[in-house]
Amino acid sequence: MQIIYIDTLICVNLFIDYMILLLIRKVLHINTKSIRIILGSLFAGISTVGVFAPCYTVVFSIIYRLLTAGVTILIAYGYQSINKLCIRTLSYIGVSMLLCGGVIIIETIWNPTGVAVYNDSLYFDISPTLLIVTTTVVFFILSIYKRISEKHKLRCDIRTVTVHIDNNTIITFDSAIDTGCNLKEPFSGLPVIIVEEALLDFDKIPIQRKRVIPFNTASGSDIIMGFKPDKIYIDRKEIYSGCYIGVCKDKLKGEIKSIMGTELSEAVI
Repeated sequence: MQIIYIDTLICVNLFIDYMILLLIRKVLHINTKSIRIILGSLFAGISTVGVFAPCYTVVFSIIYRLLTAGVTILIAYGYQSINKLCIRTLSYIGVSMLLCGGVIIIETIWNPTGVAVYNDSLYFDISPTLLIVTTTVVFFILSIYKRISEKHKLRCDIRTVTVHIDNNTIITFDSAIDTGCNLKEPFSGLPVIIVEEALLDFDKIPIQRKRVIPFNTASGSDIIMGFKPDKIYIDRKEIYSGCYIGVCKDKLKGEIKSIMGTELSEAVI
């Protein structure tokens, strides 16, 4: 008989739910803060202790699963409409059920030691060190996959960008999506929207906000000046994770005076 440790059960499901919530955010193009994903997965992990309830029957498990899934989605993504809440909740439950089903199949065929499904919750009897190492490896694999897949995307679109500075200056301009634009501010790792100097008055940006942003091109290395806005909206949707505005001069030819990468454009789909 498999012994279930509560702390291991919570930690394992916390990591699993975090990955599921990230997957749903990516697939459904949900614009939300990363801290909300963490808090949602934390609630989901803690809620697994409900599987030890004496009254854990089939009916109770269905009701409990729906309630905890709904609360998890609300914490992670917030509330926008009942339709989106239902779609996201059912997606979350569906992915969780597929994962549980896969583990049940593995457990039935190979009967691995330390792997179990206890009242609809996954349990892996592994050390915290192995859990952290495994999660880190998976994270890097997914990051590499994302970079490779983005290089094969062919998208051309125009987005309306609204920049708020010092809560009273507003700049609005159109920005084209460029799959080859992957410039990031080196210290924060935030993406950069490249803008021609003609679109804004860079001299009015407070000096303490300005940053030097290095970048590489086919002809060599160069730098541009940039700044981080207080708030930024793309197609009227706020980008909570934030980004930088990189200001260039006579770099973008033709009618297009601003470009952004697909990472930002996908956040508002």
